[in-house]
Amino acid sequence: MIINILALNTFKEIMRDKILYSLIVFSVILMGISIALSDLSFGEKSRITLNFGLTAIHISSVILSIFIGSSLVLKELKNRTIMTLLTRPLSRSTFILGKFVGLLMVIISLLLGLSLILFGIMTVMSVPVTMSFFIAIYGIILEAAVLTSLTLFFSSLSKVFLAISFSIGVFFVGHWIESFNYFVNKGHLAHFKFISDNLFYVVPNLERFNWRSDVIYNNLVDSNIILSASLYSAVLCAFLLTLSFFIFTKKDLA
Repeated sequence: MIINILALNTFKEIMRDKILYSLIVFSVILMGISIALSDLSFGEKSRITLNFGLTAIHISSVILSIFIGSSLVLKELKNRTIMTLLTRPLSRSTFILGKFVGLLMVIISLLLGLSLILFGIMTVMSVPVTMSFFIAIYGIILEAAVLTSLTLFFSSLSKVFLAISFSIGVFFVGHWIESFNYFVNKGHLAHFKFISDNLFYVVPNLERFNWRSDVIYNNLVDSNIILSASLYSAVLCAFLLTLSFFIFTKKDLA
């Protein structure tokens, strides 16, 4: 299929990007710091190792989704290579979907690689590896899929800088939205009630994919929560990609 070829080409292109290898180095350094700190902290070895390791993996996925995703389409437009691609039997929607799948393949490969490194560190340091660890990694992948589709949507509307800015803004608000809603209800802040009640319909709730604390405290996430989050991620990706298809189809590439 054409989409498989496009996704594979995108995968190979991103694998040559220096940002990818910078993220790997950053993550390994952060995991190395966790080893040093855990030796200095009596009784906190597991918590520090998991906290630093999962944070490194999460940050890497976010940076890759936003910074690479924002330039995927716009780079093709700038280099005019998209005109060559679209002269072939390739629709614009297939082009967007191929870019999405290719980037997601890179992100999953990166996360699995970093998870394997963290798994090795945990084994060497006698930190127990539970099912919650793998569930947390799965949650990071679900969030990365949403961020990738979101960034592609913004990049189909604007330039790279704005796409990155909007995506970062949504990322922070998406993780803050549950806390905001809690404080509004707890503090009986009626004038913010309308905003808190409707913010969920405007900004994706990214905290639904955050199961990293469950690993640290050894809590097993309920299967219904995992299924619900998976469906939520799939619906968001489908919705955002459909919007991207529509916008990109109407876009003047001349």
